[in-house]
Amino acid sequence: MKVVRIEPDGRTTLLAVRVGGDLIGETSVLDGRDRSATVTALAPVTAHRFGADEFHRAMEECRLAPDLMRYVTGRLRESDELRAEMAVLPVRARLARTLIRLTNSCGSVRGDEVWIEVSQDDLAQAVGASRNMIVKELTHLRGEALVRTGRRLVVLRDLPRLHRIATDRA
Repeated sequence: MKVVRIEPDGRTTLLAVRVGGDLIGETSVLDGRDRSATVTALAPVTAHRFGADEFHRAMEECRLAPDLMRYVTGRLRESDELRAEMAVLPVRARLARTLIRLTNSCGSVRGDEVWIEVSQDDLAQAVGASRNMIVKELTHLRGEALVRTGRRLVVLRDLPRLHRIATDRA
């Protein structure tokens, strides 16, 4: 599932990709404020919807507060890491990190490669760069035989080298 934030001027930012077992919308339930993001299923999904009262009751009855606290704290750390990346890393390193994160959340291993179904627009939103910059960096990565690209597809061919780029050591 793709989690995006749509700004009043229409610009969209990809905030996260969520997978089976993830909670969606828990922040609004916990703080009582309006949702801050929109979720779009990228493939067929089976979901369970809880109203706020039902969610709070389940939290109490099942004593899930410590687990939820760890989960929400993990999301906060993830958000902090992304904000720090945006502030200090070049686009190339941010793109490599984003591709690695997508590998973990929605990549499909096929032999020695990892296939990620993602558009260049979504990559640009996730990386915090223009689509043109993403096209330029993907062109460089293709030239280095690190990736192959297709329509809404990036195939990772050399994860160790991508990890080196992600740590800004390449």
